[in-house]
Amino acid sequence: MACTAMAGCWPLPCWTRPCATAHWPPTDCPVDPMTSTPSITVNTDQGALQLPAGSTVLDALAQLFAAQDSAALQGVATAVNGDFVPRALRGQTVLQHGDHLLCFSAITGG
Repeated sequence: MACTAMAGCWPLPCWTRPCATAHWPPTDCPVDPMTSTPSITVNTDQGALQLPAGSTVLDALAQLFAAQDSAALQGVATAVNGDFVPRALRGQTVLQHGDHLLCFSAITGG
């Protein structure tokens, strides 16, 4: 069956497509074909990270540091696409597909 706008696929926006078939390029929009949930890929210093669309820096950190306790995050500074993200804004800073999230230890002392 050809996919048409009435079928909910191409040429509708990627987040409305319920199908994952070869008649639309799979790289034109990051959609999980199993759930049709829009997702994003964020590049981190630990590799690519797949997150639901609308995820914040805080969401990404929770996934990246899931095996560690929350105290470990106190010493971590963050930047998105080279711009520093203060700890207080991590839950409000929404990530976009292709963003670069850098997590690094703040250095203190003289």
